[in-house]
Amino acid sequence: MERLISEGRVTLDGQTVTDPGRQVDLGQSLVRVDGHIVRAPSSWRYLLLNKPAGYLTARRDDRGRATVMDLLPEELRQIVFPVGRLDLTTTGLLLCTSDGDLAQRCLHPSYHLPKTYRAKVAGVPPESALRRLRGGVELADGWTAPAEVWLRASTAKTAELEITLREGRNRQVRRMCEAVGHEVLEAGAPEHGAADAG
Repeated sequence: MERLISEGRVTLDGQTVTDPGRQVDLGQSLVRVDGHIVRAPSSWRYLLLNKPAGYLTARRDDRGRATVMDLLPEELRQIVFPVGRLDLTTTGLLLCTSDGDLAQRCLHPSYHLPKTYRAKVAGVPPESALRRLRGGVELADGWTAPAEVWLRASTAKTAELEITLREGRNRQVRRMCEAVGHEVLEAGAPEHGAADAG
């Protein structure tokens, strides 16, 4: 939309729009793109996708890599968009929708929506490492907010952690676990929680 506005292709009540942040009520105003009337959708679409590893969470990729949109039927690819940022190797529940207001409420930090992940890590974190994760750890981009962390299972060489975050940074779970000395071997979102940062 920003590109269309910068190219002068969008009008609001007959006037060319120049501000991409302009608020519009489609019930009260007439919006046109290239002369065609834009109408509010009569209904929204909501899909839950079990994202496998190897797919980017994006509508398209400039380098031609597979995206989660490739997993959807063709008729839905132009309607919905993924909500969140599960990284390439992370698996789990991902919401795809056409409802921009819901997406905003899911993603904007001011709503503090909890996101739950499971991570299989190398080694078994001691209680002191779990306490650090719960209290917040320092990353290159600052301290993380407190998190809920549970040790769900362990073997002699690995452990499964469940981590609930109320913020979403790039590769946050992986970076947090590395900060306390435990490399993430596998990461995903459990079936009961939405996620937006792997």
